[in-house]
Amino acid sequence: MLEAREYRGEVAISYKPEAVIEFLRDPRRFAPCIPGVVRHYIDQDGSLRLRLRLDVGSAGIADISSITSDVTIRISGYGDGYIIYNIEGRALGSSYSVELRILAKPVDRGSRVYWEARASLGALIRILSRFFDIDRLVEEIARKAVENLTRCIEASGLEDTPP
Repeated sequence: MLEAREYRGEVAISYKPEAVIEFLRDPRRFAPCIPGVVRHYIDQDGSLRLRLRLDVGSAGIADISSITSDVTIRISGYGDGYIIYNIEGRALGSSYSVELRILAKPVDRGSRVYWEARASLGALIRILSRFFDIDRLVEEIARKAVENLTRCIEASGLEDTPP
């Protein structure tokens, strides 16, 4: 694996932190919200297995508009207002891994959700990054994922009603 790259962001959600984290602890609820899901299932060990088709058309790579990736997501920890995922995948013939940390803090009308991802990208992805801005592409994919998850949480009808 290569040097780790870090990405982060934040978003407001109109539910209390406990409800947000509870939603994110249930792969059956959040899996359909991940952009590009072709199929998903829960493995016997509780990990989420996904096949994704990621739109990379904006990267400007000739003849490549999407990338297929097989992904495993495991919850490695959670507690009062936080959850940590270990994500392992394979795309473009190269393995990658991501540690994703999500922290939900209470605010007046719900939660402010902070996320931070530390990604180790594979060798082929590193080689391809010479030809396009890999950070911009990853940030775009992350932005879409956060937007989709936020919409899902807001539309989920969580038991914890907004304040």
